[in-house]
Amino acid sequence: MATDDTLPKVLPASAVRSTTSSGSVVPLRPEIAIAQGLKDGEPWAAHALFERYSASTLRLLRRVLGHERHVDMDDVLHDVFVEALTSAHTLKDPLALGGWLRKLAVHTAYRTIRRRKARRWLVFWEPSELPEVSHDAVDYPAREACRAVYRVLERLSAEEHLAFALRHLEGQELTEVAQNLGVSLATAKRKLAKAEQRFEMFASREPGLGSFFVDKEAP
Repeated sequence: MATDDTLPKVLPASAVRSTTSSGSVVPLRPEIAIAQGLKDGEPWAAHALFERYSASTLRLLRRVLGHERHVDMDDVLHDVFVEALTSAHTLKDPLALGGWLRKLAVHTAYRTIRRRKARRWLVFWEPSELPEVSHDAVDYPAREACRAVYRVLERLSAEEHLAFALRHLEGQELTEVAQNLGVSLATAKRKLAKAEQRFEMFASREPGLGSFFVDKEAP
């Protein structure tokens, strides 16, 4: 059972305990307290949700989208939490709050990818040619390989991009990939297999990734 010490500091005392029929006070788990607060429209619940999940949500978005290619990452993160606040009534299981928010983040990433593809004709230069902030002790081969991965992902469809990134960049299990994509496990496997096939085809032509696809039987 969770104690008050595990709860976000922004939760008021009235939100962290529940009274049973016998009159005893039972501490609530953070997910339950926050979920109930969101459904009740409590202002503190929005702050608690962001405090508890913003870092992990931002990591997921960066891995799926590639932060160098999506400089508006803070805006994307903001969109995730706005959707969470407006759709809190759809959350059926308070203990699944984290998974529910990850699914919202994946759907937001999907819309972001679609918008980026739709706007691509307006871009008069390659994103990779934009000036970058200099860093000390940068592993340039690894950095170029990372950028090449996202260049390849941008050549996939939005669904293929997400399936590949969730499985291979975010490290999610197939069942979690299926849940976050909102499809069956069998459908997720098919989408992932197609994404992997297309990724390998395009990646083999990338200078920064070609060495990963050298014929292993070659002398």
